[in-house]
Amino acid sequence: MRFVCAFVLIVFLIPQKRIINASDFDYEFYISSEKLKKPKNDKTYFWFKSGKIHQSKADVGGFVLVDEFTKYYKSKQLAEKGTFSDGLKDGVWRSWHENGTVATVETWKNGYRHGDFVQFAKNGNTIEEGRYRNHQKHGTWIQHISQDTLRYKKGVVIPKKEKDTVQKVPFLKRIFKRKKKKKEVIKDSIHDPAKT
Repeated sequence: MRFVCAFVLIVFLIPQKRIINASDFDYEFYISSEKLKKPKNDKTYFWFKSGKIHQSKADVGGFVLVDEFTKYYKSKQLAEKGTFSDGLKDGVWRSWHENGTVATVETWKNGYRHGDFVQFAKNGNTIEEGRYRNHQKHGTWIQHISQDTLRYKKGVVIPKKEKDTVQKVPFLKRIFKRKKKKKEVIKDSIHDPAKT
């Protein structure tokens, strides 16, 4: 009886490790035998069926990926590494160029890019960096190659303010200058003998 209970726990509750040797990459990952409750319409799920990893929006057609995920080039060099939670990317994900240098570092939260993002060239130089919020670019993004900086709000570029070449008088100085002029006009009209 104990053996049967232990077997049931191992088969159904503990994530099962899978290894795929595909033509282009090798994969090591875990799958959950628990059924996904309610998939969200706007999220991309990763799942396993018929010896392949699939991805689809809003639903799954097999066992969802969970825990650690590692993808290798055929040379056994790391290609991508991260974690899944109920078929959704979660936490820090890294990818590498085939020469072993880091290609991207990005943060995911519940299937959305959410947090820091950095992209590197094959020589290790930074190409682009910024932050995501709910799968949209948000805040300051730096393009290192073009040496440009853009600001985003909810995925939309905020236009840069044009610098005004006309020198503006500070607000308080404008207020006090107006009051002073009004007082001078009143004094002039009272004391000017020609006006009386």
